[in-house]
Amino acid sequence: MGDRHIDHDETKIYGDYAVNKLRSRVVGLIPEYDAALKYVASELEEATQAVSEAVADARGADAEVRKGTRARGSVLKQSVSLLGRFSKHLDAHAAGTIDRKSYFVADGTAGGIGKSVPRVLRALQHMTKKLKDKNTPVKGAAEWAKDFSEAASKLAPLAEHGDNAKTDRSLATPEVEAARQGWLTTYGAAKLTAEAALRLLGKVHVMPKIFFDLAMPSNAKVTEAPVDDGEPIDEPDADGETPENLAGGTSAKPA
Repeated sequence: MGDRHIDHDETKIYGDYAVNKLRSRVVGLIPEYDAALKYVASELEEATQAVSEAVADARGADAEVRKGTRARGSVLKQSVSLLGRFSKHLDAHAAGTIDRKSYFVADGTAGGIGKSVPRVLRALQHMTKKLKDKNTPVKGAAEWAKDFSEAASKLAPLAEHGDNAKTDRSLATPEVEAARQGWLTTYGAAKLTAEAALRLLGKVHVMPKIFFDLAMPSNAKVTEAPVDDGEPIDEPDADGETPENLAGGTSAKPA
């Protein structure tokens, strides 16, 4: 029946296998076809590599997101703690001397800022500016301004890194799918080219020995290529039937 859905991981297995078989078993059967077979094998090799690179980039982007999330979590926690300590510091001032909402603009409390990176970063930057005002009534304003400025400088690049990593990841999936679609087109062309030569020789039945997805169930999930039996593909099987036992590591794909 044939594997009806070849995913991005399977392109590497099916692609490498077909490229090897085309070059080692089909080239030379009809010398006049060799140039076309060599060309399509090279095209398939490049398409297979393109998918592998796109997948590697996508997984690298995911790793960057995880890395950035851990780093931001630590700095964010410290920044939230700093805001909480400052809130308590304001409480220590004489009643009526501090307008809390001029510092904690949302509702006058540290909790009103929330814990998202953009909101905390804006709060840190706002505190730094307010505490540098020479008319501020806050005790120890210069030291607090320094603390807020340092916290903001640590959080800002991590926030930017996280945004860039998320952008990379969001672009990765379309890129992987585009590479896979290009691979499918090339793989199909390789099949047609090989079939043309084999059909002239009356040996279309050996196609699954070159493109072993043809020997797989429609819902197969292939994890490795089959072991090469070493038999020339221009010789028919003893029973004359299409081989159905070429699978390497396989399982049924989820419906």
